[in-house]
Formats: sequence, C-alpha cells, structure tokens
Amino acid sequence: MRHRQHTITQTMPFGVLLTLNNGMLTTFTYLYGDGAFAGFQTGNSIRMAVGLGQGKFQDMWPLLLSFICFVLGIVISRMLKYVRFHHLTMLWRHRINVMIMLAGIGLTWVFYDQLPIAVMNGILSLGAAIQFEEFQILEGRSATFLMMTGNLRTMTRTVVDMAMAPSPRTKQRVKDAAKPLALIIFGYFFGALAITVLSNSLGYHVILFPFLITLILLILLCLPLEQGRSAVVS
Repeated sequence: MRHRQHTITQTMPFGVLLTLNNGMLTTFTYLYGDGAFAGFQTGNSIRMAVGLGQGKFQDMWPLLLSFICFVLGIVISRMLKYVRFHHLTMLWRHRINVMIMLAGIGLTWVFYDQLPIAVMNGILSLGAAIQFEEFQILEGRSATFLMMTGNLRTMTRTVVDMAMAPSPRTKQRVKDAAKPLALIIFGYFFGALAITVLSNSLGYHVILFPFLITLILLILLCLPLEQGRSAVVS
C-alpha cells in the first residue's frame, strides 16, 4: 500500500520543534514527577536499580510506570503502522500520533492536581515514546529527536573520521551531518533550559509550552498537501 505524507515532517523546522518538545517534556517530568524522565528510560532504569538496591521501593513507582508507558507508546505507534484501512495514510498516522500526544499533555495540565505523579509520568512518557517511534527522518537521513547521546556520538564520530582520514567524502559527511545534529542537540538543551527557567515563575503551568509546540506540529500536519510539500512512499 502506498501512502502520502508531508515531507515537512522531515524538514529542519519540524525536527527542531520535535526536539524542543522532547527536551521540555523530559525536563517537566524530572522537575514535577519525582525525578523521572519521560524520554530518557536509561536514566529511569538506573534510578530504579539504585532505589531497589537501597530498599526505597516507594520511590520506584513513578519511574516504573514511566518505563512501562514508554514501552506501551512504542507498541501503540508501531501497531498503527500495520493498520491497513484505506484512509489511514501515513499522513493520517502522523496526525493521530500527534493528537494522542496533545491529548496527554492537555490532560496533564487540566488534571495536574488530581493525577498521581506516577500516572502523570506515564501519560507524558507514552507521548514521548509515540513521538520517538513515529518521527525518525530528518532531511532524508535517520535521526533521533528524543535524546542527545546518540546524536552527540554520531556527530563526534563523523568529525573524528574526517580528521583521521580526510577526503572529499568524509568532509561532505561532516558538512551534511553537522548542522542537523547541532540543531537537534541545541534544541534538546534549550527546551530543557527553557522549562527549568520558566517553571520558577509559572510552576506546573509551564507544560503549556510543550502543549503549544505539539499543537503547532499538528497544524503543520493539517496544512493542505501541495506538490512541493508532499511525497508518495511505500
């Protein structure tokens, strides 16, 4: 089955918005979710192991539910790729995933005072996982918008390759990779910094910023398909 999709999902502005969003959500759960990370499950795993070793079992639930819901988010997003209704194009799948994210962030803001911390972490982790699974291409190349480690490794490795074995090919690889990777790394860091600074005055209402970014992503995906901004992919 062939699907149409917005090539805007592979552009730099869309990628930067995704990265900002992930940096903000992960920092929000760290600040307001007892130190859990919505989009950094390695950190949650380490903290769970430490808590288990120290006998602090009550501290593990916000981390454990974040971990479980992240896996669930991957499952949901992945299963949507196997749904073969004639109207469920790749574009509509993108929209559905972003709408799920938007609903989760909105619920967190509206019911913040009523939601247990573990449930809040789970909702936001599910959204981060959906975003991570659904969007993986930037300017025609594989990309990770959820965490900095892999992007930093790729960028460093490419620069070292150019230094150790300089050639027109390696120079072009650095040129092609440097800008998108640098913007992803900066976007993630800036998103985390912005949430931290703004939370000092806005408190948990700071989650409205990732809500707004997610809404912008949905609006971009709902713009009319045009010849220059659409593609047909398998």
